[in-house]
Amino acid sequence: MGKVLLERLYGDRVLVYVQNPILLSPHSLPQPDLALLKPRPDFYRSGLPRPEDVLLVVEVSLSTRELDQKVKLPLYAGAGIPEVWLVGEETLEVYRKPKGGHYRLRLLLEAGEEVVPLGLEGPPFPFNPPRGTPPA
Repeated sequence: MGKVLLERLYGDRVLVYVQNPILLSPHSLPQPDLALLKPRPDFYRSGLPRPEDVLLVVEVSLSTRELDQKVKLPLYAGAGIPEVWLVGEETLEVYRKPKGGHYRLRLLLEAGEEVVPLGLEGPPFPFNPPRGTPPA
């Protein structure tokens, strides 16, 4: 999942946050692969982002699919994160409309399809599956 592409497409409106923690609750501090955050003048130096700061979480689920689906996705939904993308070997799963510990809407994208993150006007993000072997 391209940090550079996300920055090029949306970096003028969001902060692309890479493998850093998000404070979901006093007992939950996941580190998503990527997140798009609302901009803040201090770039989150004075405190970790909270759910209300997060526009999108991206998890690259090549070797962590079960953890991402069974543990992280319910945590993000329960905290009210509006959108989560799970990147698979061939597909991009887009989860929206959190309610309780689950998402009410799931979109499945294949190579060549596009999606626009909620809360951001275009341009659309073109999904191209990751290439190569995931790290062990």
